[in-house]
Amino acid sequence: MRRAALLGLLALGLLPACRKAPPPQSPAADKASPSLGLIGFRVKASHEGELVWQAQAVRAKVYRQDQRAEAEDVTITYYSRGRRVSTARADRARMDLKDYNVDAEGDVVVNGANGVKLETPRLRWDNRSQRATSSARVRLTRGATVLTGTGFTADKELHDVRVLADVQAEAASVRRLKEDAQSWHAQP
Repeated sequence: MRRAALLGLLALGLLPACRKAPPPQSPAADKASPSLGLIGFRVKASHEGELVWQAQAVRAKVYRQDQRAEAEDVTITYYSRGRRVSTARADRARMDLKDYNVDAEGDVVVNGANGVKLETPRLRWDNRSQRATSSARVRLTRGATVLTGTGFTADKELHDVRVLADVQAEAASVRRLKEDAQSWHAQP
């Protein structure tokens, strides 16, 4: 997966080589200016021939000097064994091109194929642990059950979601709460 993502980002980084070289800039200007800007950006990543994720954004910028990418109006769909497991959307996202960690913010919504919907103002995707985390408020919805709290960790499938503090639940009944909350874990 990392190799596929790296190849996609490498290809993006090589695109400017196809154009006429820009005039030299000061080192300060290099850091502040993107090396590549894209409109209507789409990329897919696979591992051993299997689709792992695909991303699209209205606008994206790559900063090779800082080894980061930024995007606006972002949607990322995650796959496992060829099946969609979740789709995440955010107003803005920033990816560290060294470790592929992602910080998303602004109306972040993740919809799991299992029916869980996670809403938060920001989250961080840790590529190494394959988990999303945040210290922000979170709202989880599954069926008629709503769970809110502060801070969370979650896997990309939203099978294992842990709300860390101030947990509150609303449900039509205790039985329904137990049925809907199969994948939710509250930390004591």
